[in-house]
Amino acid sequence: MCRVFLVLIATVSWACSPAESLAPLMDQGVLPGDATPGPVGTDEGGLAPGNDLGLDGEVSIGDARALADGGRADGGNADQGSPSSDAGPGESDMDVTPMMDSGRPPSSDGAVLPEDDAGQRPMNDDAALSPPDLGVVPVGECPAAWLTGRLVEDGDDAWAVTGNTNDTPNRTQGECGGGSGQHVYPFTAPVGGQYAVEVVGEGIGALGFAVVYVRTQCDAPETELVCDARREPRALGLVNLAAEQTVYLLVDGIHTGNFPSTGGYRLRVYRQSPPQLETGIAWMNDDNGSTILEVRGTQGNVALEGLSYRFVDAQGEVIPARGQEIPLRFGLPFTSRERDDGTTAFEGVLALNSDVAQDRRAQVAAVDLTVYDSLGAQSEILRVPVQDPDPIEIGDECDVAGARDRCPDGTECFIRDPVFDPGPACHPSGQECPAGWTSIDLADFETPNGAWRYEGNLLRQDPPLEQHNVGSCAQATGFNDLFTFTPPATGQYRFETSGMLGDTVLWVRSDCGVDGAAAELGCNDDGPGAGRFSIVDVRLEARQTVFVFVDSFGQGNRNAYLLTVSRR
Repeated sequence: MCRVFLVLIATVSWACSPAESLAPLMDQGVLPGDATPGPVGTDEGGLAPGNDLGLDGEVSIGDARALADGGRADGGNADQGSPSSDAGPGESDMDVTPMMDSGRPPSSDGAVLPEDDAGQRPMNDDAALSPPDLGVVPVGECPAAWLTGRLVEDGDDAWAVTGNTNDTPNRTQGECGGGSGQHVYPFTAPVGGQYAVEVVGEGIGALGFAVVYVRTQCDAPETELVCDARREPRALGLVNLAAEQTVYLLVDGIHTGNFPSTGGYRLRVYRQSPPQLETGIAWMNDDNGSTILEVRGTQGNVALEGLSYRFVDAQGEVIPARGQEIPLRFGLPFTSRERDDGTTAFEGVLALNSDVAQDRRAQVAAVDLTVYDSLGAQSEILRVPVQDPDPIEIGDECDVAGARDRCPDGTECFIRDPVFDPGPACHPSGQECPAGWTSIDLADFETPNGAWRYEGNLLRQDPPLEQHNVGSCAQATGFNDLFTFTPPATGQYRFETSGMLGDTVLWVRSDCGVDGAAAELGCNDDGPGAGRFSIVDVRLEARQTVFVFVDSFGQGNRNAYLLTVSRR
């Protein structure tokens, strides 16, 4: 008698006594009845040898249970439903456990794309990362001896099943690899769109080197739509399908030498919902090429991976970046939040150098933006005008890249004091003084005895004092007189102030516009023996220009003063 053993995880195994074996049928690899695949999305799933156990053929999982109890299966008796076995010596029938409601989201790490040396990923101008749509090819059924099964629903627009390819006969292989033994699953797309077909090794003895390929005819390699093989327990393919188009999904493993790759796996198919790019803002600094791109939109059902861009002129003609006219890609971390309607909003900011030739930057009028997910689905292209940086003033908060805004000439955007002023702002920088600062050259006030003397007055009204920022000494007002001094010879030089009234603060810098102590050679409020006036001694090289600032200790101490420079 032929006995049916039903394992608790929906694994069906067949065993027959030698006297009652179905040798003729086993030799042919067929079962009574037809092998027409059933529809996707029923309540039962799995795989079977021969006549598609679990499909709309002669035997289903429910039939197997009935047979195990000695009853009838869908109107037939147990003898009529006996399957054959295709397993040879050392081979056993496959087990498959259908996955009903795993609730797991699709994997977020997508296919690896080639990168160039700058980390950018060029993408096709026409198709980007979307797989080609090869159209509808006539459906062909699988040979009766092939091991086929059924996917079951696994959430909205998703179907899944688990299986194990150990001891599975090898019938074919994909263009990208395989040849270790295949499980085949018919799949009919309920609606047109892009579908992801993902295989992940699971469980003890998991499938190590996964392969997955999709065909429109089960045993016809020339009808292959996509194939993915990796030396890892995961493979993923993307395919565009028309509504009601049937394809065959083949789970396989990389065959290396005499060693096939088989084991437990989970196959999942889901319709991709691409991201939607809703708004974008772009800035570019023509002087240095600094560019910032900001995007916002709605995420699809796969994690976002990056942003692509391409610059165009006012006529819509492409302006090359990095010498290429195709869109360029950058991986980008996005921030996301759940909306009240259940959708996921995202936003991202990419700061980069445009890599547009300097003589072409002024011609950039707009940028074409798209975002793409980890499986390659991308949003519709959004064309965004490129703005010039907004001019700002000294002390204003600023964009360090110089793309959103532009500091005045002679200043730079940086953090002056991480403790007390942690945000970047426009600060004077460099040896030259910022535009608009008036300096007095002490060379014009040299005396016959080899000193330099200047009589000033911090109480004057005309011309008014200019704001030149402050040194490292406390209580300077920031409104002061500025001098340049270039010594004729190397040596020690003393800068000092004197007077009848007032209280001065004096500092000397190597770089005019750098605030604080960074470029300061010396700063003094009350010098030794000078009362409320100031003394700074500095060693200078011949022809080394320095910048001297005379300020007051608070506004109430402004008065006339004498500045003297002498060599010691």
